Amino acid sequence: MDENDFEKYFLPIGAEGKRDSTAKKFLFKEDHKDFVSQYNENKATEISKTIKKKYRNLKLSEIKHDQEKYAIYEYLEFSKVFFSHDRQTAYIEVNYYAGIYGDGTGYILQKNNGAWEIVQRINIWIT
Repeated sequence: MDENDFEKYFLPIGAEGKRDSTAKKFLFKEDHKDFVSQYNENKATEISKTIKKKYRNLKLSEIKHDQEKYAIYEYLEFSKVFFSHDRQTAYIEVNYYAGIYGDGTGYILQKNNGAWEIVQRINIWIT
């Protein structure tokens, strides 16, 4: 996507299925270049030990192998984390799968007093 579509992508979808241009913006055109740069980096995001203890971690290839055997269970898939130009806003997508059902949600987070808070959820897809 180009920088002109960038801001619109991060707006919630309104009642008519279009992006709500009246919603508060958290990411801007000037963040586009940073997102592209971060996308092109081959740098993994480290998952904290707390989260690893809370959830069972598998490689996607293991899940796909189980699916071929018709094993159905729930799992989450996290995108890379992207940061705004000033590093005070972040974006991540989380996909949820359970058999034939699934959905994807984008989360915009902002740093507030040193802690990350979700400030906006964006529905991306659903089955």
